[in-house]
Amino acid sequence: MRTAPTDNLDQIRALAAELDCFIDEDLQTLGGIQPGTTDAWRRRGKGPPYLIFGNRVLYPKGPARQFLQTLMRERASVAAQDLL
Repeated sequence: MRTAPTDNLDQIRALAAELDCFIDEDLQTLGGIQPGTTDAWRRRGKGPPYLIFGNRVLYPKGPARQFLQTLMRERASVAAQDLL
């Protein structure tokens, strides 16, 4: 997907926030991932639910939060005697 010039990015981000959405760049920044990663997720049907408006990918915040919950890992508790 084509990205907007950085001077428009703040405006696009603000407009997306009004719609209760993240933009693709925010998801990439949040996860420390490359743009190609989110592109690959969309092609493979993975990642958070999204919508495309024009040439802009938007991630509704509610479903994005639910997706992040699926990535949560629990710490396994280990008894002290098992450590020795």
